[in-house]
Amino acid sequence: MRIKKLCTLVVFLMVGFAALGQEKADTVLAKEYYQKARFMFRKSAYDSTIIFLRKTSEIYKKCKLWRQYFESEFSIARCFYRKRVPTETFSQLQKIIKESSQYLSKENFYKSESYSMLGVIATNEKRFKEAIVYLNKCLEINKKLFGYKHYIVASSLNNLGRFYYRQERFYKALTFYKESLKIKIAVKDKPHYIGNSYNNIGLIYQQLGEYENALEFFGQAYKIFQQQLDANNPWIFNLYRNMAMCYAELNKFDKALSEYNKSLEIATKVHGVGHENIGQLYIDIADTYLLMQKFTKAIEYYNKALPIYKNKNNKDIVTVYNGLGRAYLATKDSQKAFFYLIKAQKYMVIRGKEYIVNLNSLGDYYQMNGIIDSALVYYKKGISQNIVEKSNNKTYLYNTKGFTNGIFKRIELLLDTYEKNKKSDYLNKTIREVDYYDKELQKIVVTKQTDQFLFLAQLKRFYALAIRANWLLYQKNNNLKSLDKCFYYSERYKATVLLSSLTKFYALKLADIPPKLLEYEDDLRKTTTYWKNQIISNPKKASEYQDSLFKYNRAYEALIAKLEKDYPKYAQLKYQNKTVNIAEVQQKLDGQTALLEYAFGEKQSYLMVITKTGVNVVPIVADKKLKPLMNAYYEALANEARVKTFAKTSYALYEALLKPAEKYLQGKKRLLVVAPSLESIPFESLISQKAPANAIKTDDYSQLNYLIKQYQVSYHYSATLWHRGVQSKQKVTPRLLALAPFSTGKSETISTRTRKSADPLPESGVEVRKLFNLFNAKKLGADVYLAKKATKKRFVSQAKDYSILHIASHSSASTKYADLAKIRFAPDSDTSKVDGLLYSGEVYNLSLNADLLVLSSCESGVGKLAQGEGVLSLARSFLYAGARNIVFSLWDVNDVETRKLMTAFYTNFLSGQNYREALQKAQHSRIKADKYLPPKHWAGFVMIGE
Repeated sequence: MRIKKLCTLVVFLMVGFAALGQEKADTVLAKEYYQKARFMFRKSAYDSTIIFLRKTSEIYKKCKLWRQYFESEFSIARCFYRKRVPTETFSQLQKIIKESSQYLSKENFYKSESYSMLGVIATNEKRFKEAIVYLNKCLEINKKLFGYKHYIVASSLNNLGRFYYRQERFYKALTFYKESLKIKIAVKDKPHYIGNSYNNIGLIYQQLGEYENALEFFGQAYKIFQQQLDANNPWIFNLYRNMAMCYAELNKFDKALSEYNKSLEIATKVHGVGHENIGQLYIDIADTYLLMQKFTKAIEYYNKALPIYKNKNNKDIVTVYNGLGRAYLATKDSQKAFFYLIKAQKYMVIRGKEYIVNLNSLGDYYQMNGIIDSALVYYKKGISQNIVEKSNNKTYLYNTKGFTNGIFKRIELLLDTYEKNKKSDYLNKTIREVDYYDKELQKIVVTKQTDQFLFLAQLKRFYALAIRANWLLYQKNNNLKSLDKCFYYSERYKATVLLSSLTKFYALKLADIPPKLLEYEDDLRKTTTYWKNQIISNPKKASEYQDSLFKYNRAYEALIAKLEKDYPKYAQLKYQNKTVNIAEVQQKLDGQTALLEYAFGEKQSYLMVITKTGVNVVPIVADKKLKPLMNAYYEALANEARVKTFAKTSYALYEALLKPAEKYLQGKKRLLVVAPSLESIPFESLISQKAPANAIKTDDYSQLNYLIKQYQVSYHYSATLWHRGVQSKQKVTPRLLALAPFSTGKSETISTRTRKSADPLPESGVEVRKLFNLFNAKKLGADVYLAKKATKKRFVSQAKDYSILHIASHSSASTKYADLAKIRFAPDSDTSKVDGLLYSGEVYNLSLNADLLVLSSCESGVGKLAQGEGVLSLARSFLYAGARNIVFSLWDVNDVETRKLMTAFYTNFLSGQNYREALQKAQHSRIKADKYLPPKHWAGFVMIGE
């Protein structure tokens, strides 16, 4: 869906026409003038209002009634503001600032409000350098006058939030909006002002792509507006539209249409049928139907919008014509599609996003009609038109999605044409373009978080096409270099965001750079990008904006020079983004290990099997066919399905993921699975043969041919990160730190369906005591803390001194907010500030030196799945913090079974087995011990590392 203008509702506190002083003989006339001014103001007759206010002001100045005088003067400024005459407004406000300091106290309310209005005006005109000075002055004066917890201070914070919102510095804006809301609630500000704050925060989350969160805040705003405002108030109309856009982005199209129609009903009553707001809603609804692939309805609503814009020089007419063109393309009516797309070009004034949509759509038209060369030309035009600027090996774009879509369309067309006619020219051209755009995509500067997530998702599609192209070339010429390229592109996709995040983290950690410096670097980089975009999009003001760009560029260059001089490791680590190659992987593999590198695509997925002596690529089922198999297998595991159901789903997934590569795995004992999107799918309990009839009849799980019986299995986020871990591996003497905060209470098996976060885990106490005894018997160091002594403070302060960390506790995932996944420790008794919860977001800041971390807790590995990064979980946060190998759980686990598994695991490890072998043997022992035990109870623990 195209990006729409958001309906921003921001209220600035303005001084009203208060009662003007006590009634004296010499001020009666002033009061009469005031009443007339108030009447004229309500009629929006601002010139007449100013005339009466000036007369009022003169009388109060003569009488030295300074409060009434400055109220009148500020009201005049407000009239100028409403008239949109910035020069007069500016002059009037400067006058108030100067005179109020002379006749009132140095810091006074009229001065702060003048700064507030100046900041608002400068923000609206994108004079951000001036705006921030004014807004900060306003805030400081108001804090001195009223104290921090006051509704006027809340208004000042709100204005600062809007300042950062206009600069697209959304996290900064969010901080100010939330603080403003907090104060408004505390002081019981007017309800609709509180509702407005909820709406503003919702808008921020909407821009950040956190649509569920946005809807929560919009919902809070709606509750207040519904009670406080008239049903036809424009604020409610805007709120419905904001919610509709969120639902559309979440693919909840029916809800989106319902909210759009509510908005449309109010807007029609307020504005009438021919208003541009009505036209915009018709476009919104048409866009939604286009996404739903209900093309006839989309055409109907685009045609409803058409008369509203047809006779106006409005850029929205381009959107309507483009929409009609795309809809008719989808219905295969290429003649009408071409008519509207050409019409759209005639109305284009600014060659921005809609122009790019138009070029890509014309490419689609020519492709539909089999005119391949013309289609390729238009896709290429769309790509090049999307580039705002290239400088210093960086590329700035108008629209990330439009840029990448053009690349996809061009490469897919070349590949499809090659597969159809087998002409080598098309394949060779594809390979050249893939290599070229790989380099270009690495230069893209993406500053908005919404675009970052989108860009990451788009990269998956690009790298899948790149692998497909090189696989086709390998089939044609049998050249191993093509397989190298397949592996390179698979790793590029996995590593793009994860690797850059890790290198930035290690830069901070190893170079010991203060966090504030890195925040400053990030802020400067985003600000320079903003000013570059302003210069491109507003050429008439380029000379004005150039000064700001120059200033921030110089500041950024100076900071980088300082960091690279004072912290040489920073530059070395932060900009290191090289992926490992096949030869480097093979060098670190032993003869009994196979690395399984998965790459998933829309039309075809691939499995690369890399061993010490060979590499093979095997085509497997496409992403969309694989997901139902994964879901069925996971459900059967989680719900403890009977053998018949479980075996069916397990074998079906094995056939899809591994059976095509069986011959390349013969003689291997270890599998290293590199596939972030498969992290919640344990390979250990996949079965390589159909279930024996007797196993189905007796529900005997032990008869199933699990992969764990054949292989030791471990996982990693990418081969590059695995290779780095192997490179940095050092021999360490085991020293254990184990904590079991819920180790007291009655010993009983607690159902995972009824367990609460504070329930006792008595088996965890037995578990860590056994670990202590095992380490003690080997004369190895071990410290164990139970119950109230197993505090968060103790873990955070001591963890860095141990090579093995073991946490037996409650944990919980957050599939919605990754940083809110948490482990529960005992609260610290000496302070109320530490509540015992260690959040995933906090773990990133730890500095660990653990060779092994075991999270013997529920759901420690489950988290929010983000493209290219794998599960954003507790497990991954500990990897960031420095743990080299991690054993963690994928779902709720029974504490009795966990204790048995962990005891066996450590017994095996301390007898000389490596971590993978120790876990394999422990899981195997649980299968043998209880033939009726569903695999959920032993397959839930998996390992990243080695």
